[in-house]
Amino acid sequence: MKVVYALLANYAEFAPDGKLTVVSGDIHELSGSFPYIAPPLILVAKIMLAQDECLKEHAFTVDILHPDREITALVQGTAALPKPAKSGRTKSGFILEVRMQGFVFPIPGKYEIQISLDGTVLESVSLFLDQAVSQPPQATEK
Repeated sequence: MKVVYALLANYAEFAPDGKLTVVSGDIHELSGSFPYIAPPLILVAKIMLAQDECLKEHAFTVDILHPDREITALVQGTAALPKPAKSGRTKSGFILEVRMQGFVFPIPGKYEIQISLDGTVLESVSLFLDQAVSQPPQATEK
């Protein structure tokens, strides 16, 4: 099993034909005041499984590891995939979409969004959150 891709975007949608549309994708840094409330933000990941891994139920989780090492669970679930229907294919996959709008990031620093399958971290996406710098008022001459 492996993660083909994992990214953060402001918007992502899958068309019926399986094509992915992403707006403002591959986000790695945000800034604001803290606690920081996430704007429209979505984690999109594609996970592929070999034929012998299909038909088994797999437990997946998406967790956020905070800068202070605290962990917040975002999503937990199970997935079982059929074997690939098309002859010649050796893998089958599934898509994870995790909407994070409104998630509260309490402190600035580096957050790791971890995707795990059956207790093993497969992929981690880094997100750096910085304190926004406010500009002091400018003195004007009279």
